[in-house]
Amino acid sequence: MKLYFITHPAVNIDPDIPVNKWSISKEGWKQVRNLSDEPFWKEVDVIFASTEQKANKTAEYWSKKFNIPLTIVNGIEEIDRSSTGFIAENEFWKTADDFYATPDKKVRGWESANECLDRMVKAMEKIVAENGGKNIAVVSHGAVGNLYACRIKGTRPSHLTGQTKIGSWFVLDIKNHWYKTSGIINSTVP
Repeated sequence: MKLYFITHPAVNIDPDIPVNKWSISKEGWKQVRNLSDEPFWKEVDVIFASTEQKANKTAEYWSKKFNIPLTIVNGIEEIDRSSTGFIAENEFWKTADDFYATPDKKVRGWESANECLDRMVKAMEKIVAENGGKNIAVVSHGAVGNLYACRIKGTRPSHLTGQTKIGSWFVLDIKNHWYKTSGIINSTVP
């Protein structure tokens, strides 16, 4: 049983729209189509996606393309950053560093890393338990994926342990307990 954890592709960043409502960009749709060429889709039995549209619209594309059942679930959304909304990139990375460094603290009102990880682990455990023996694709978000992957690997998360580019994926063999960073959804491939 394998779990493919896919983070959403590039998005249209708009300071006037709540972060959890951002849509997939033109570049992001290229990433989605490119990931469609990966051979693992032949073995995926079910797809689960976050309630945020940047994840579930992506998952919907693959669900329709490969005729794989899709379920939208609570608990695998990105960090709740509604207290700040959009913040400039330099300020964002400073806040993200503080988020990882102080996992019990609600940095700038954000959901704490431990709160985020707890809800993520509960949701992922439920997905796995209810789909025993099936190969699962989960379409979610970078920071929660980083927290989840670090939990699996037994390492301390930081923004340096996360995806190197928006739209990445890793695979976890649930039965045999191995983890592999598998790749980046490459948007430059024709």
